[in-house]
Amino acid sequence: MTAPTLSFHLKELHNAGLIAARREGRFLFYSTRFDRMKGLVGFLTDECGENMTLVTMYHNPGCGTSRNTLALIRNAGVEPTVIEYLKTPPTRETLQLLLLRMQMRPRELLREKGTPYAELKLGESHWTDEQILDFILAHPILMNRPVVVTPWGAKLCRPSEAVLDILPLPQAGPFAKEDGELVIDSEGRRVR
Repeated sequence: MTAPTLSFHLKELHNAGLIAARREGRFLFYSTRFDRMKGLVGFLTDECGENMTLVTMYHNPGCGTSRNTLALIRNAGVEPTVIEYLKTPPTRETLQLLLLRMQMRPRELLREKGTPYAELKLGESHWTDEQILDFILAHPILMNRPVVVTPWGAKLCRPSEAVLDILPLPQAGPFAKEDGELVIDSEGRRVR
């Protein structure tokens, strides 16, 4: 996206009250106004249909935590965009943006269990962030899951109920994980 195009869109979002701007010298710094964004999401959900996709999930259907997270998102009435990242791995740029949004370093996204982590000696401290990204790109199974992006934030959702921190929508009913552990009670309240 060109700088003038980006500036135009940021100005429009600012004019709509969805982002705040502050000037420091000749630079403008923008930040999201989550209260306004939440109101917009509520409006869009009410007026445009509750299945509107505003959530993206990097999912591994073979992972119980990932399946439970997906079920919690759906229990909130949201049908997310599901990316099976082992079949469609994220690009370097997407990984960098996800890490930025989650305020994580690449090493924090690494998964050890069931991966070539030990074989590649990724526990050694000499690997740079860029090198770790190279390993994740070469071996997507090294990316821990599930990663969820919502209008309220992005998070590695381990345990699965961590998704509720970035999806503050009412749950449709009680919810228990696959192992029977209760997460949402019959009143729609978070238990864990």
